Order: sequence, then C-alpha cells, then structure tokens
Amino acid sequence: DANVEPVAVGDLFGEKAQTSLNRLKGDEVIGKKVKVTPDCVFSGFDAYKKVIDMCDVVLPATPPSFRPMHMAYPVEAGKHLFLEMPIA
Repeated sequence: DANVEPVAVGDLFGEKAQTSLNRLKGDEVIGKKVKVTPDCVFSGFDAYKKVIDMCDVVLPATPPSFRPMHMAYPVEAGKHLFLEMPIA
C-alpha cells in the first residue's frame, strides 16, 4: 500500500531481525519506504510487544503456537490487527 511504511522489526533472535530488515531494505519496491532505524530492531521474547507498541497496524508473521499472545497484545493495546489463522 502506498501509505504503509515499515517502522520496526522484531524476532526472537537479533541476527534474524537484522536479516529481515536487510531484505526489506533491499527490495526494489518496499526498500525506499522502510523507516526502520537501528533502535527499532528488537530481539528477545518480548520483541513483539516493542514492535507492536510502535505500530498502527499489526501483521504478525509467526509460527501458529505464538499467535494467541501475538493476537491478544495488539487487541488489548487498541491496534488494528490483520491475522492469518491457517491452523490456529
């Protein structure tokens, strides 16, 4: 979407979060819209909360076992949430 800008990235592992950010920045279409600064790359078990706190719209891309908590937190925070539930 023309009005969407990625502002934060998070993963359990910091290296994976940075790899994801590098892929986004390297994309021909998305790269110029990425607004993620180094202080907005999060890692650890609470990384999802830090990312969600910075966003207006949340699109979790996580394994199904984590989806219940990744759905509850943005709902409690009053965020817009798009959640695919293939097996949840």
